[in-house]
Amino acid sequence: MRIKRLSLFTFLFSFALLFPTSLAAQRLDPLPPQIDADAQIVVWADIDQFGFSEILSWARQTELSPLLQVPELAEDTPTWRQAVDFVQKLRDAGAKRVYFVLETETLLGDLSKVGLIIRCDQPERCAAALEANPALTEQSIQPTKDSVLLTMSPESLELLAAVNGAPSEDLTAALESRQDAVGMAMVMAAEYRKVIQSAPYGNDSLAKAFRSFVNIEWARVSGTPANSKLRGDAFFAKPEQAADFAERMNSLANSFSTKGEKVELLTAVQERVMLKNQGDKPIAEMAAAALTNRQRAENMNALRQLALAMHNFHSVADAFPPQALTDESGKRLLSWRVLLLPYLGEEELYKEFHLDEAWDSPHNFALLEKMPVIFRSSGDLKEGAVKPGHTRFLAPLTADSVMGKAGAPARLQSITDGSSNTILLLQAAPSAAVPWTKPDDLVVDAGNPFSGMLAEGQDSFLAAFADGSIQTLSSKLDLETLKALITQGGGEVIPFEQRNDNR
Repeated sequence: MRIKRLSLFTFLFSFALLFPTSLAAQRLDPLPPQIDADAQIVVWADIDQFGFSEILSWARQTELSPLLQVPELAEDTPTWRQAVDFVQKLRDAGAKRVYFVLETETLLGDLSKVGLIIRCDQPERCAAALEANPALTEQSIQPTKDSVLLTMSPESLELLAAVNGAPSEDLTAALESRQDAVGMAMVMAAEYRKVIQSAPYGNDSLAKAFRSFVNIEWARVSGTPANSKLRGDAFFAKPEQAADFAERMNSLANSFSTKGEKVELLTAVQERVMLKNQGDKPIAEMAAAALTNRQRAENMNALRQLALAMHNFHSVADAFPPQALTDESGKRLLSWRVLLLPYLGEEELYKEFHLDEAWDSPHNFALLEKMPVIFRSSGDLKEGAVKPGHTRFLAPLTADSVMGKAGAPARLQSITDGSSNTILLLQAAPSAAVPWTKPDDLVVDAGNPFSGMLAEGQDSFLAAFADGSIQTLSSKLDLETLKALITQGGGEVIPFEQRNDNR
């Protein structure tokens, strides 16, 4: 069985590691046979007991709501109404418990391949009710002995219906928590480990703590609205791995805590890690730090790809792209970002531009909304800090910067300060974002060169150097040093120890 993903991995995996389990001795419901040897993540909800609104409201009140990041949907929005209506239709059809069954390879897959296993006392009646529902006319439905399978296509239904033996021992152990009304169980498959090991984190304590996730064998989290808290635990192959994970996470909790007292968030008992103090503040602070770290890694990677594309352009044209494409009269038409499109795998989009027209001509302006993801800083759209079609990846412009110097486009040979000492591109503050096709970049203020570089509340910014390296530059950097790093021929050589957090 191979079912494509719902974004429940990011919704649940982050916090499934943290909660202690005290399971009551009671009879568990039999697992549907479709939860088989291929299954690696199982999410369930007893929708006959609790509706969508009740479950979501309860999730927001749990101690892990900072990691859950449950959306604050207004009850009169279309998304809310559709979710509530769908769950109610399943309940009206006699549904009891709904299972999502996912595999590692499905996590970044096609949402149309997601399938449900719906437990029903009378599967044929449930299937008939679902088939008669106008909202489900395009779905594929199949009753089984005690369930109904619901998918978005016949191909997905065939994959969901196939059974490949019993679930793994690890998943079976994690699924002992399914007496609760809502929950998730997962096993740490080899693919997960590869993702964690290859994540572009740095070497700070936060990155090391998250890398220790790789040692988890299985994890689970569950609960029953509205009076119980989430509970769960993570299992490790060796006691020392559990102890190491707890130590690292406790150290992080203490580094983020603002209470001035020692926080012991987790405790390790043999091969298991459990939450000792269910206060939500250290978890919220850790979640915020993890999000910042992830966004920083993604933005570093985007800058790295842009710098590589600039070098590929140089290999073909024997120069970096000009800051602006101009016409015969010198009128500035389009940004270097447009010229870079063929080197970013965006050849078809590049062909759509009228290169003899300005960025805001009727034809070219319509392409503003097609900004490639590579030009979008991680988190910008979600936080609403930058308008759609605008980018923070800019070139610093001075009379002697790589893209600011008048005359022919810069060549590597013309960077006499050395490519490792010269900033090529940077991630500017949200307030400095520009339309990505417009030939605008960051004009550096000689009196205050940090202006436009530092986002509000931030003490550093990312820069791509002309040698392709990505560095984090501190707000404490000496102003003359920063000016020197922007020039391509000022004759300055800036030692690495005068910078900050080099990568």
